[in-house]
Amino acid sequence: MRYNLTSLKMFIAVVETGSLAKAAERENIAPSALSRRISDLEELVGTSLLDRHNNGARVTPAGETLERYARSVFLTFERMRVELSEHGKGERGHVRLFSNSSGIMDSLSTYLQVFLSAHPAVAIHLEEWSSPYIVRAVREGTADLGIINAAVPHEGLMTFPYNSYRLVLVAPASHPLARREQVDFSETLAYDQVGFHNGSAIFSLASRAAQANGQQLKIRMQVTSFDAVREMVRANIGIAILPEFAAAPYAQSMGYAWVPLSDSWAAIELKICVRDIDTIPSAARKLVSHLTDAAHAV
Repeated sequence: MRYNLTSLKMFIAVVETGSLAKAAERENIAPSALSRRISDLEELVGTSLLDRHNNGARVTPAGETLERYARSVFLTFERMRVELSEHGKGERGHVRLFSNSSGIMDSLSTYLQVFLSAHPAVAIHLEEWSSPYIVRAVREGTADLGIINAAVPHEGLMTFPYNSYRLVLVAPASHPLARREQVDFSETLAYDQVGFHNGSAIFSLASRAAQANGQQLKIRMQVTSFDAVREMVRANIGIAILPEFAAAPYAQSMGYAWVPLSDSWAAIELKICVRDIDTIPSAARKLVSHLTDAAHAV
């Protein structure tokens, strides 16, 4: 029996997405071609691997067995790639790190400066993305490690504790809530807000909290960066929710106020995620250890 690695990869994509159409879109392959590959696998094993239905595809018991062994095959190849890369000077010292905006702003530059000083032969490729995208990138091997909001689903990945922070209300100094010691998020729902883009963790948390109160956010404007949020609040376009580390240092110079949120969900935990700590490059493993130690030494 001969198995095609590409076909196995396509099969795993169907299992992960629950749909041949979604898998084809994700893997950039024609649906008919992907369906043919699955049919070839089923012919090879002599039984159905998927139960196809109107809303997608569900893996059969035989499919579960194939998935388990297929993942093991790809994990073995990944370990081989990592071990062989240790013999080359270039790959050995290169780390692909993806982080959400909170992870980058909250002391990451300091931690990386110390790490790079101790490891002068290592180069770090850092990109800023939303936590859901980072989870996918780590799963697919586009990133060696990621820094994500712990509340974002990350099944199948190994995680390590990193930093934590609190969310606060940011409002013009003249706003009715600006002089409070703390404020419950439900009290903010009566006012226009400046929000992040729909895929951001903070926007998702705020939206769910509003729905729990039987209301919706009164979004006046959506932006994509902490800088833009602060500028829009200073322009009195609306109030906003920001991490404390992104609000407090700029409050005096920009003339706005910040007030801690009393809600339990306003305490945010960040985690470092990897697909498998044993398969990432040695420099990446050292970086994971350094970041966890540095964050908890504060």
